[in-house]
Amino acid sequence: MASTAIGLGNCWEPVAVVLVSSGSRGRKLLFYHSGKTRDRVAKVQDVLSALGSILPEILAPSLKLVGQKFELIIDEWKFVGHPYTISALLPGSVNATIVFNVVFVLESYCSQEIVHAYDHLCHLIGSAIIHEELKCNFFSHQAMLIIQLLEETDLSQVNWDKILQESSLAQVLHSVLCSLQDGNKHVMIKINGWTEVNVLMKDPSQIKTTPASISTSISVKIESINQAT
Repeated sequence: MASTAIGLGNCWEPVAVVLVSSGSRGRKLLFYHSGKTRDRVAKVQDVLSALGSILPEILAPSLKLVGQKFELIIDEWKFVGHPYTISALLPGSVNATIVFNVVFVLESYCSQEIVHAYDHLCHLIGSAIIHEELKCNFFSHQAMLIIQLLEETDLSQVNWDKILQESSLAQVLHSVLCSLQDGNKHVMIKINGWTEVNVLMKDPSQIKTTPASISTSISVKIESINQAT
């Protein structure tokens, strides 16, 4: 069981959760959901629509960025995750190195305390996913299931609610998102119904964070991304 307490401030409420992967089949957007309907959810959907198929390219990092905080600012939104790498089982009993990244979308003005909190949350979720992958190829099976569903339609027309219905990993990520959006500061989930992640959100002034001088983030504009593609 992974249990800890982390800090959040005034803009702690996430607007979306994203799951991306990168491997032999390229970079994939495996899951996206904005949770409950609200004005700023519409705004982040506009951002994701503008990014289109580029989203998995910018959120699934290279191997050199694995195992550390991932922070990317695009216009008024901040994407925070903690990428991991696994040796996943692919069809034909072939093992391949895959990078996956659970990312929460926050507002760009969120403090480094809040970024630290979500980095740590993603770190715990990723660790639990790896534990289940080593035990029973959990992520491999979930990724293959989602990819099969994605291949049935164009990315711009994906029914994320259908993936939510079929994938237990998507269901867990969605439950975390909705719990945080409801103001619940005690996130308690089980990955694959077994490995527990227990996170208590508390006052950010009570936790230590990475000094700004050594904290890394990347800030870009949507226009510059579109011009580069």
